[in-house]
Amino acid sequence: MVDVWRAAGAANVFYALGEEDGIGFSPFGIDDEMDRKGDLATSYGVLEKLIPLITQHQSDRSVHGFVVDKSHPSVDFTMRGYTLHVTLDEIFGIFGRHSEAGYGLIIATGPDEFLGAGKGLKVNFTPRAAGMQVGIAVVDEGIFEDGKWVAGRRLNGDEDDEGKGWGFDSKQVRTETVKLYRLE
Repeated sequence: MVDVWRAAGAANVFYALGEEDGIGFSPFGIDDEMDRKGDLATSYGVLEKLIPLITQHQSDRSVHGFVVDKSHPSVDFTMRGYTLHVTLDEIFGIFGRHSEAGYGLIIATGPDEFLGAGKGLKVNFTPRAAGMQVGIAVVDEGIFEDGKWVAGRRLNGDEDDEGKGWGFDSKQVRTETVKLYRLE
């Protein structure tokens, strides 16, 4: 039962920091011996590197956190002139691979640029301006080291739903950046 609570804590910490401007989070069972490769430890490890960026953006509401599952399969919010529609990742659903649950947070880091950390979700962008269309130009997976972004692999094709959706793998928490392009 404690593993279920840790899994919920691994997801809910993203919501608490991103949506409720949390400054800390202490889920049930954290005082027990913890698997350093488990969901909770992984979430804390990713967020530890993002905390300076998260706290910088909490005050201007350019960070949002979310949890999605079968009973609450989507969430929408606005950031920097876009409506972001977050759903469970089903890009690979035709192959029998789809998420049962997902969680994460997104930070607007610049015009048409976002950083996200999460697992098991897909994000679609809709411009709020009439007559405008948007697509995904670049998605980079990476990590923060010493407060600096270090890009890893460039994702495209299947990973970004042919430029239509920003996806996060359902197997592990990933940190990614996305740059959008606009057609007016």
